[in-house]
Amino acid sequence: MGFGERRAVAGGFPVGVFPAGVARPAAHGCPRSSLRCHPSSPECIAAPVVRFGRRRVPDTAPRAGPRVPGVRKERGLERFLTFLDAIVAIAVTLLILPLVELLGEVQKTTPLEDLLGDNKTKIGAFLLSFVVIIAFWRAHHAIFTNVDTYDPWLGRLSLAWALTVIALPFPTQIIAVLDNTRATFGLYVGLLVLSSLLIAAMAVFIQRRPDLQVTPAEGERPFSAVHAVASALLMIVALVIGLAVPRIGFFSLLILFFTGNLIALWERRRRSADTA
Repeated sequence: MGFGERRAVAGGFPVGVFPAGVARPAAHGCPRSSLRCHPSSPECIAAPVVRFGRRRVPDTAPRAGPRVPGVRKERGLERFLTFLDAIVAIAVTLLILPLVELLGEVQKTTPLEDLLGDNKTKIGAFLLSFVVIIAFWRAHHAIFTNVDTYDPWLGRLSLAWALTVIALPFPTQIIAVLDNTRATFGLYVGLLVLSSLLIAAMAVFIQRRPDLQVTPAEGERPFSAVHAVASALLMIVALVIGLAVPRIGFFSLLILFFTGNLIALWERRRRSADTA
């Protein structure tokens, strides 16, 4: 059967035969196909459209809405935060590796108390950095709790913060092996200061961008950047104290326990200024 003798599958009418009530196709040909066909061909009938035995289903899939320039969607944010969490996990894993390698350098007859006593500095450096990384991760997690989108600047700040976290095992090993000097202290705490400043910058950035946030649930405290800024300021104070008085050294980091007091003092001063 030639092309001109084909019968239309839709309705079963011979070529060129159209009963009453069936409109003849437009003379300009089939608008749904890139192939040219005769105007009287039933293959040009709109529904159902049949092309050599294959049914073409009209595209009724919903189209995505317009994309806002510079703003990433929620799924992209989830993948980005998962990537940052993986970096934090890798940094924590790198902290323990030097302690694991110690077992390959000792004799089987070495008493456990001697092993721990000889490496107490390394163990202390590991515990310190572990607590610091977890504290930074919790602060970053709290910042992004009520955020459902992000933009390139927030992404850059987060990646810079992740760099300070993944680099922390290096100065940790330095303070564990070398003597406690201004240089070793400055390198370690200086990196903590940089990480704290980046967290504070992200907190302030998000607070000034309501379009990136979601409405907090009922009973949930609204997001505030005060805690992040206060922690960064106290970290700077700890760095200055440790460099000015080397005997204090890393004990200057204990000042971070007064973060809550600093926030309470700031809130009292703000309330008094509002009532004045």
